[in-house]
Amino acid sequence: MVLRQTLLLASGSLLFSFSSSISVVFLGRLGVLELAGASLAKILIVMVFMAPFLGILTALETLCSQAFTGSSNPHAPGIYLQRGILLSTVIFVPLAGFLWHVEWLLVAIHQDPSVAHYAALYLRYSLPGLYLTLIYMCVLKFLQAQRIMRTRLCVHMIDIPVHLLASYVLVFREGTSMGFVGVPMAQNVAALTSLLGVTLFAKYVDGSAAWGGWSWSASLQGWRQILRLGTHGALMYCSSMWAYEALVLAVSYLGAEALAAQSILSATNFVALLLASSFGTVACNRVGNHLGAARVLQAKHAIVGALGMALVYGMVMAGSLYSVRDWWATVFNRDPQIGKYVRQLMPILAFLQISQSAGSVAENSLRGQGRQRIGAILKLTSFYLVAIPLTVVLLYAMHVGLRGMWWSYCLAHILSTVGALVVLYMTNWDKELAKCRMRLASHA
Repeated sequence: MVLRQTLLLASGSLLFSFSSSISVVFLGRLGVLELAGASLAKILIVMVFMAPFLGILTALETLCSQAFTGSSNPHAPGIYLQRGILLSTVIFVPLAGFLWHVEWLLVAIHQDPSVAHYAALYLRYSLPGLYLTLIYMCVLKFLQAQRIMRTRLCVHMIDIPVHLLASYVLVFREGTSMGFVGVPMAQNVAALTSLLGVTLFAKYVDGSAAWGGWSWSASLQGWRQILRLGTHGALMYCSSMWAYEALVLAVSYLGAEALAAQSILSATNFVALLLASSFGTVACNRVGNHLGAARVLQAKHAIVGALGMALVYGMVMAGSLYSVRDWWATVFNRDPQIGKYVRQLMPILAFLQISQSAGSVAENSLRGQGRQRIGAILKLTSFYLVAIPLTVVLLYAMHVGLRGMWWSYCLAHILSTVGALVVLYMTNWDKELAKCRMRLASHA
């Protein structure tokens, strides 16, 4: 069951990644400035815009999964979903205003004015799709809390051809082409398709029993609970993401070849992480479900089972990456210097897979318990007190090169993973069960 759910999630995530890459293909055919502007816009979306919403999604993972099995109200997950949607809407408005007027700030920090203009244009036309995607993700978490994991796969099987067709019509087709702004407009069409798809799936296929209809009186209460869990969840997610971007910035000073090798390793790690993160999502929801139903022993078994499978996957992936180290770079580029970098760093990337896979399960299990605060502390400590300072020392004082960045990143993951496992091992389950009961009692 766990493996099946994980494979369904990973397949859906892979299709989502493919859908996201469609815009890059069309942008690349428009010109260098257009591609650069869109790339800058996407960095702003990930680094600034998505952070608070990732937090809300982690809160929904905890609350919906626990309420699905533990609440006396069968519609409690639907109430949490409504609160998540409304809270996302309230937060979206000021952030959208910031992104609408961001061009002057980009110019003020000495970005190329032409690139800044394209970035601002891309952001403005992307706002409708961003909002639709937020609501889509909220509904997706609502369904996953009910152990319905095939939704994303089904939705993106429809979304991808729609995105391709919309991109062609709005970017290149004579008579309907909008040029550069056609790219984010096509993304808006794809986002609308995804939201309609997930909504229709919930209504007509599976998941509607936990909805119960919209209730303004219930949805306007209980925001503090989501904000508290969401703030810690955002820190948990974003601390490692922001730290990684800071490490990449440090690597950029090593030269073009090092940066190119970094891109190859990042892309490889992203694909390897898809299945590992899916193990974590399944573990999060199963732990939340069991805790909500007061099945402590089953919650422990869910953690151990998911951890065992993740470790096996991590070791298999580590062996696979190590075995292709000599030729993997040639898949992307035939420059000998880039190949040398990748060959040297693949063993570190292979070793990272074990701690990364185990860490995904451990940290997501903490979210299933509602302990995002612990996860945030572990991430902040590992990456900002260890990884970033160590990278600076290894790169600029000891001149270790790109290996210094990857060893630092790997060490941070090991520390946060070990910390999460220790916290899970020492869990006072009676206390967590009592906290779960308090959450469920206050949802209405």
